[in-house]
Formats: sequence, structure tokens, C-alpha cells
Amino acid sequence: MENEKKVYNIEDRIPNLKKHRKRKANRMLILYVSVFFLLISAILYFQSPFSHVQSIYVFGEHYVSEENIVQLSGLSDDVSFVQVDPDTVATQIEAHKEIDTVSVTKEFPNTVRIEVTEHQRLAYLKKDGLFHPLLDNGTMLDALPEETVPSAAPLLVDWTDDEALKIIAAELENVPGIVLNAISTVTYAPTDDEPMRVIVYMNDGHEVHTVTKGFAQKMADYPSIIAQLETDQKGIIYLDVASYFKPYDQEETSELPNEGDSSDAE
Repeated sequence: MENEKKVYNIEDRIPNLKKHRKRKANRMLILYVSVFFLLISAILYFQSPFSHVQSIYVFGEHYVSEENIVQLSGLSDDVSFVQVDPDTVATQIEAHKEIDTVSVTKEFPNTVRIEVTEHQRLAYLKKDGLFHPLLDNGTMLDALPEETVPSAAPLLVDWTDDEALKIIAAELENVPGIVLNAISTVTYAPTDDEPMRVIVYMNDGHEVHTVTKGFAQKMADYPSIIAQLETDQKGIIYLDVASYFKPYDQEETSELPNEGDSSDAE
């Protein structure tokens, strides 16, 4: 039996071929038109003011003003948004003594967001009647305007020894925040027997006599020491090898139990 061959009529396939070619032509046309409009849009964008930085938002600033940060960034409405390099902008802002870290992000079409973290002001050094902010990295800033008395951090008074000042600056960085906020003034009061002696005046009315070496560790015990005293009893707390307390209205001192002794007693 002879094999039957199926015969296709080319005329039956012509309409399908025409539809396929038309769809392909339409897709190509859409592609070309899309590319054309994208190119036109890009040209219009780059030639218009919208291609420049239009909005700059600053977050996290406290002591350094927003205007100062924007000025350090070098950004303005004359700068092309596309040419803004976040790393370069961050480096320029970090050149400021009080700025610790900077994060810069770009948001299309023309917005730049700047988030900064400032160094903490650990204390204020009183020098020649003016107060100089001391940062957590040991940097001393220029004096505050005259008649400005800071209250957000401890005051450092009579610190005439540079070496002692370096030590206390490093120690203050490690003092727990709750204790640091409770300190009013740290006065350098050396004696012949103890050249690194300091007197700490607390906001609650107590005095602490101690030394610069190990200052942070000694002051960390302050809350537990205060908890052992009568609420209305104010005086001098001596923090050395052992801890002693002397009420202002008494001559005798009493030894304070350390935390280990307190726990044993319980």
C-alpha cells in the first residue's frame, strides 16, 4: 500500500503568516518607540533643572547645624544629581570634628538624604572662664560663647595637668550613662600624697573623692553605694582601695560594704 502524503495548501497558511509577521512588526515598533521616548526623556531630564539636586534632608544632627552639614557636603541645586557620589559626600562631612559617622543615600529623581552621628560631648573643660566641649574621642573643641554655662554634661574644673586631663577624658568615656548624667563637676585636686586626686560633685548633693586611675570602674559602683545610705543623709564618699562615707555634719567616717558584702548579708 502506497504511503499517503499529506499535502498542505500554501494559500491556507498565508493568513497565519501575515498575522505572525504583523505581530512581530508591532512588537518591534513598540520597542523602537519605547527606546525613542526613553532617549527623549533622558535628554529632557539632563537638560532640565530636575537633573540637579532639588531636595537635601539631614537627620541625626544635634550640635552641628543642618546648614553647616549641607555646606560641608558641597551639595546645592547647581550640582548634577547623577554626579553625586555618596562616599565622597560622606567623607567631606566627616571632616568636621564633631561628626562621627555619615550615611548618604540618593533617591531618584533628585533627592539626597544625609544621616549623621555626632561624637558625644562627655564633659566641658573650664579654661580661662570659658567652657570647651570634650568629645568621646578625646578631641577638645573651641570654647563656647561667653556667658554660656553648659548643663548637658559634667564640668571639668582646675585641670591644669595635661596628662591628668587625658586620663580623665579616657575614663569618662567608660562611665555608665546613668552615672555620667548624675555628675555635676569633676575638680582636679591633687595633693602631695596623691597627685591624681579628684573631687566629684554629684547632682544629688554628695561628693566623691577618688583618683583618675580606674575612675570609671569606681564610679560605676556609685548607684549601689547610694542605695545603702539614708535618703536625707548627704556627705563625702571616698572611693579608693576601700569605700568610706563621711556625713557632712559628722567628723567620723564609716566603711561602706562592697557589693559582695551586701549580697552575703542578704
